[in-house]
Amino acid sequence: MYLFLLLVTIATNISADFLDRHASSGRSDPFSLTLWSGIVQSLLVVPLIGLVGRITGTQLALTALVAAIAAVGRMQWYRALGDAREQLSRLAPFLRVSSVFVLLLAVFLLRERMTAMQVFGATCVILSALLVTLERPSSSLSAFLHNNRGSARVLQFAFSTACISVLYRYLLHHGVGIWTCYFYMRLFQLVPLLMVGVHTGRIRTAHIHIPNLRLFFCGRFMQTAAAFMYLAVLQHLPLTTVEPFAAGMAPFLVLGMERLLHHRQGRAQPDAAPAPAVSRMRWAALCVVACGMVLMEV
Repeated sequence: MYLFLLLVTIATNISADFLDRHASSGRSDPFSLTLWSGIVQSLLVVPLIGLVGRITGTQLALTALVAAIAAVGRMQWYRALGDAREQLSRLAPFLRVSSVFVLLLAVFLLRERMTAMQVFGATCVILSALLVTLERPSSSLSAFLHNNRGSARVLQFAFSTACISVLYRYLLHHGVGIWTCYFYMRLFQLVPLLMVGVHTGRIRTAHIHIPNLRLFFCGRFMQTAAAFMYLAVLQHLPLTTVEPFAAGMAPFLVLGMERLLHHRQGRAQPDAAPAPAVSRMRWAALCVVACGMVLMEV
């Protein structure tokens, strides 16, 4: 039951990513997107404020630290989505490196054990990310870095999502409720963004830099629902089960949705689909990701 709920969570999150892809194109500003993401998702949980419980000072400090990391990571994610050269299927292997980060953080911070097979699986995930970078040949190191700026940004976002997952698991393990976990995460993400927005005066004009507010708000609603479902799953399943399953399924769902969109928009955008060689490279990378995730679950 909870694995099915996790599958629904993954599909909901990916759908929100595709909406964000369209909402963040053109003249969008990463800070404005991150700021309004915090505002909208915080407003969505205000009706549930009566369900929020207390947490300790240490838990508050950890939540504030992870929230700051998450805010920076979210801005990097919007920058990557705003790059017209990038497609979600190319960024997917880099996003799945978050599962490697989760396992490493779980070992060193939560004192969980990691087997040799899981180490090998994590290595496969990293190699798949490197494989995707080869679809854009580079004549020099500077050209390589330029061609893969979006990938580097996604790696930062992957680390931030890993920190959130580990924090949620830590809080839930210590008896903190689902609503409390999410409320304080949203609060500590929003407050510094509001302070920066007010100080710079950008809060009054931030919404202007979001080309499609309707799609953006819809994505925030879906992302909030996915967050609560994910917390419900984490309350009953360990990270060593959740992360391999999520990482193994997500890349194929991304590629499937991307191909469906290309098929529907093919006549209007004949150059939208990647070249056959690039497509094969991505499939190979995603297969390596899946194999790595299976090994990490063994």
